[in-house]
Parts: sequence; structure tokens; C-alpha cells
Amino acid sequence: MGFGDCVTEVPFSAEDVSGESSLEIGKSSRTCLRQACAPGPCTNAPESCDDLELTDSRGEKVPYTCQLVAVGHSPYPQDVEAFPVAVDLAAMAAGVPFGAICRRVRARPEYCDSFCNECTVASSCGDGLCYDFAADAPGTADNPGICLMPCGAKSSCPGGFVCTQFEDEEGESLGRFCKPVQGTCGACIDQDGDGRGIGQCGDGNEFITPVDCDDRNPDAYFDPENMGHAFPLPARRQDFNCNGLSDETEQLSDLKRMEARTAGRAGWPVRVKWSTGMARCLEVDGAIT
Repeated sequence: MGFGDCVTEVPFSAEDVSGESSLEIGKSSRTCLRQACAPGPCTNAPESCDDLELTDSRGEKVPYTCQLVAVGHSPYPQDVEAFPVAVDLAAMAAGVPFGAICRRVRARPEYCDSFCNECTVASSCGDGLCYDFAADAPGTADNPGICLMPCGAKSSCPGGFVCTQFEDEEGESLGRFCKPVQGTCGACIDQDGDGRGIGQCGDGNEFITPVDCDDRNPDAYFDPENMGHAFPLPARRQDFNCNGLSDETEQLSDLKRMEARTAGRAGWPVRVKWSTGMARCLEVDGAIT
């Protein structure tokens, strides 16, 4: 089967804060897909890759999978120095904009068994490299990685990957290998394992999740249906519900409102609804349960 049209633009799942709704792929990083993969992108339809397949040089049928290849600007600021920060809650609910394409599960016939498989040691990757992108280091038993295939002048990388020089902690060369452009062979980046992240991290029809403003902390994420999910964790200058407000400020403000409502009614337990949507039972003599 011959080559079809190249994917020159990958649509985003939503318009990002800078107004971009797609990523234009430059000539130097053009992502070419086989004719069978048209229309190529699977951003908003992960199932569109399921029925695609290609017959390789050995006569074997190779399926396709959806891979994250582009990430737009998050509606939540990357480096927050002080609260509050302006956050578009509707954009937070829509998730970080991203783009994905269908790619062959097996990049080359000779690399069929381990390409993009989970690994803990390089030996399980043949002549490839086992690498953990979350730790930015070779994979280990404690921090598994994925198998990357070698590349060079006579061996190019498939769409969604770029030939990259890797080094160890001492700066010694590990060789050149095909690196997934977003550090994942799949369609989701979820480093803290909380089921929320960038890309297709959800289940069923809800495969796009709201923004995870700190993907290193499973307690921090935006949930428009439960804005009080972060409480009653210790109140500090943090933003575990990702709404742009300090959790400390939110809880102290709610405590002041409770004190004002219950003043002069000592001894009566009062049910108070916090602005975060969380309820607390307060004994007016000062005990909070």
C-alpha cells in the first residue's frame, strides 16, 4: 500500500487560552500516515483507529492506536507565585487542549515484539532503550519505562516520534532512539495516576477530563461537580481544587462566615454549608466535628 496524504495539521480537543485550535506540523517534523489511516487525527474520536490496519512487508496485519502528539496551553498558569490567579472555570472543565493521531502499533517488522511496551530493563527491549519519561531516566523495577527503538540516518522514526539523542546521569551517550513527542506512546499523560490528565484519560464517552493543575499530586485536580473535594486536607497556600484560590483563604473565609452565623447561639449544633460545597457540623462553643 502506498503512502497517502501527510497530516499537516492536528486539531485540538478545544480552543486553548491563546486562541489556537490546532497544531500545524512543520516540514521538519511532518507526520506521515498511511492511506488506510485517513483522516488521521483521533483527537475527539479515540475509536476511529480501531478499524484501521496495514499489511506489512511480511504479510501480517498491523493495527493502529491513538497517540497524543500535541498539547495546547493549559487554562491554569504553570508557575503560580501568589494567589489568587485568574482562572476560566469553563475552560478548566473542558480540559487541557490536545491533539492525537492514529499510528501503527508496530513501527517496523523487526521491532514488533517490544516497541512501546512497558519495561524495567533495557534487555527486554532488544536493541532498544527502556526509558521512563516521568522520571527522565532509564526504566527500573520501581519506575517502569517504555521500549524505544533505535534510529539514525538509515532508520527513521514513525509519525508521533522524533529521533533523539539520550544520555545517562553522567552525560554518557546511550544512543539515538525514537522519542514519543509528548513522552507517551498512548493517548493520555497522567503522571500521578488519579485518572485525570492531558489527553484521553477518562472512561467511555467522558474520555476528556477536566484540568489536573498538578499532575504530581493525586489530591490536586479540578472537579466542577465537587469543588470541595480537596477539603478537609490541611489548609495551606495551595490550590488542590484548582480554582485559582488559595485553599487556606477559602477555608478561613468559610470559617469566618460560620462564626458570624452562629454567634450568640452557644450550645446549639448548627449545620453550615461552606462555599466550597462541603458541609461541616459546628458546636458553637468552639468544637468543630
